[in-house]
Amino acid sequence: MLESLSPRLAAVADLVPFGSVVADIGTDHAYLPLSLLQKGHIPYAIATDMREGPLQNAAKSANTYGFADKISLRLGNGLDPVGVDEASCIVMAGMGGETIASILENGTVPNDARVFILQPMTKFEVLRRFLAQNGFGITSWRLAREGRHIYECWAVSRHAPVETDELYLHVGRKTPETESLYTFYIRDRLFKLRKKRNGLARSAAGGGELKIKLSSLIERIEKEVLA
Repeated sequence: MLESLSPRLAAVADLVPFGSVVADIGTDHAYLPLSLLQKGHIPYAIATDMREGPLQNAAKSANTYGFADKISLRLGNGLDPVGVDEASCIVMAGMGGETIASILENGTVPNDARVFILQPMTKFEVLRRFLAQNGFGITSWRLAREGRHIYECWAVSRHAPVETDELYLHVGRKTPETESLYTFYIRDRLFKLRKKRNGLARSAAGGGELKIKLSSLIERIEKEVLA
């Protein structure tokens, strides 16, 4: 029996459509696809990583739990190891937002991919802006908390409505699925934005236009989201 997923990975798993063929990009030890297979949530998975070590560990786990014939472990970068007609759900979790954007921009996206499950660890607004500019809309999202850290995870589709409002790009919108952690999430985002603004103010250049933009964004979050 596999160990339970961490809250961060459980949030990712919660967004994976039932019955989809999953390609987990940067799978590490393949905990996510193996858990989904164990629960009967998916019939087959592709798990890729740039390093041989994690894939070797994943292969041992797949053999131990009887899933060696239901998961294909592949060495490679980004979407390169995935064929154009092999996966209906692409997962990219635990990466920086800029890295995820780069993979989507430079890789060949499988034709059958109907949903992308993305969990950026940094540069959330950069990835949201990239998605909006390239016709991707966020259809659903989840928040997860592990200790003092808060993580966000999005289900993205090329056929969903696109939002470009600056406030949305930074903090999303509260939904029934995110409501329990949304205030904590907003306060965490505000703390980081204020820290960035204050750092600019202490710099020799003073921050200039960026400091003004950050101050405006912080004010909008305080008035329109926390009020």
